Amino acid sequence: MKLYPNVMIIAAITLLTLAGCKKESTVEPPATPDTRKEIELRFFPKFGTTPLQLNEKYLNAAGDSVWFTTLKFYLSETALIDTLGAAIPLEGESHLHKGQHGTTPNIWMVDFSDAEFVANGYFNVHVKGNPGKYRGIKFSVGVPYDLNHRDVSTQDPPLGPNSGMYWAWNPGYIFHKMEGKVDSAGTPRDFLYHLGLDHRKATITLASLSGTVTEFVVSETGPNVFSIDVDYSKLFTPGLNGAALQLSQNPSERVHHVGPEALADRIFLNTTKMFTRRP
Repeated sequence: MKLYPNVMIIAAITLLTLAGCKKESTVEPPATPDTRKEIELRFFPKFGTTPLQLNEKYLNAAGDSVWFTTLKFYLSETALIDTLGAAIPLEGESHLHKGQHGTTPNIWMVDFSDAEFVANGYFNVHVKGNPGKYRGIKFSVGVPYDLNHRDVSTQDPPLGPNSGMYWAWNPGYIFHKMEGKVDSAGTPRDFLYHLGLDHRKATITLASLSGTVTEFVVSETGPNVFSIDVDYSKLFTPGLNGAALQLSQNPSERVHHVGPEALADRIFLNTTKMFTRRP
C-alpha cells in the first residue's frame, strides 16, 4: 500500500510519542549495609572517690559542706580516637535512643536527676562506630556553634526554649549547669554556676595520644561500653587564683552566669579536669 508523505509523518510522530511515554525501568542500587556497632557511653558522677547523689552532703577542698541540687550538661561531637590519633565521628545509635533524651541528632542532655541515672547509678548515651581498635574517645561538653546560634523556637529537645538551658537574655545555651547549696555558719546558701558562651565549650579527650597505645576495642559482638567518671569535687579545687573556692565565707564565689569572667573562667577550667576514663 502506498503511503502518502503526510501519513508517513503522522505515523513517525505517533511512534516517537509512544516511545517517549514508555516508562523506563529503574533498578534501585542495593543498600549499603551498616557495619557500625553500638557503643554505650556511661557517665558516673562522683565526689572524690564517692559516688555522687543529688542532695547528699560532701566536704569540698576548703572544708565547706556542699550539696548539689542540679547537675546537667550538653554532650556533643562524640568521636573515637584511632591508633594514629585521628578523631572518627560517632553518631546517635538509633531514633529510639535519641528519643530518650531528645530528638536533635548527636546532641544529648546528660542529667543526673534523670530516672535512668537514679535507677542505674550512671547516665548512658548510645552511639554507633566501626569495629576496631582505638585509643579512646573524644567529646564536647557544650553545644556546637551552629546549633548554639540558631533560632531557638525552631529547635527540638534537648535544645529549644523549654530545655531549661537557654539564656533568653543572652544568645546561646548554658552548656553545663551546676547548682546547689553550701552550709555557711549553719545557714544554707545557694551556689549557681552556669557555664556557656562558645569559647567555654569544653573538648574532652580520654585517650593517650602518644607512647603506649591505650586500648578501646569496638567488637563485632559487643557489648562495647566506655565508662567515664565525672568528679565534681574538682569543681572546688585551686583554679586561676591558686586557692580553693571558699563558698561558705565568700559570697562572690557562689554565683556566675556569663560573668564575672574570672570566676566563670576558673570554673570552666576546673570542669575540664572532671572527666576521666573509669578503670
